[in-house]
Amino acid sequence: MTNQTLASLGLHPDEELIPPSGSLTGRLVIMHSDEADAIWVGEQGEECSGRLRLARTLALKPVAGDWIALKGERVTKVFPRRNELRRTQTHGRPAQVLAANVDVVFVVVPLHSELHQRMVEGLLAMAVEAGVEPVLVITKIDEGDDENALASLQARMVDLIGNVRQVTTSAHTGAGIEDLRELLGAGVTGVLLGASGAGKTSLLNALEGSKELTKALSRTGEGRHATSTRKLYRLSSGG
Repeated sequence: MTNQTLASLGLHPDEELIPPSGSLTGRLVIMHSDEADAIWVGEQGEECSGRLRLARTLALKPVAGDWIALKGERVTKVFPRRNELRRTQTHGRPAQVLAANVDVVFVVVPLHSELHQRMVEGLLAMAVEAGVEPVLVITKIDEGDDENALASLQARMVDLIGNVRQVTTSAHTGAGIEDLRELLGAGVTGVLLGASGAGKTSLLNALEGSKELTKALSRTGEGRHATSTRKLYRLSSGG
């Protein structure tokens, strides 16, 4: 049976994580060079969180969203990934893994900005290659006076990427925020991808109902999840 804490962190019912003898199981929140912040299930079944060191024997370098085994204050194993969100790099370098075990990818595009078509296509391709549902999120729809701007951008997006689901939002007025919450059911792991200034942090704050940047670690309540700058955030508005 799936542990309730692990389920709230995004473990699917059909997934089973069996840690080595004497180890505990958790999920990685963010990497710090050779250390990592994580949330895990303690020896008595309680929820714990903190910073861990990486064992030198790790076969795979962990990323945000990885399921891990830990012993003491050290990550000793990275469990096999359900999927990987990869970014292609230039000059023949291997693809960079941004996040793991993702359920939905939100590609964030502000209403009034120069549209970088290749970037949007690239972000959508990342989702498709990972086998993850992509959703286009148009932000800042309250800005500007051009009543036709939104319809024009939506039409351009259909021409560019086809009938990918679109959600129009405003962190200022709250428009569309509930639609995003419905896509982030309890235990769902979502990724926000987009250019700097697209409104990703504002969306997190609106989902959290706060004017402060969403806290990465929360010791109480189940949560919904999103990543920003390769960091797992836990939202207290979870089911």
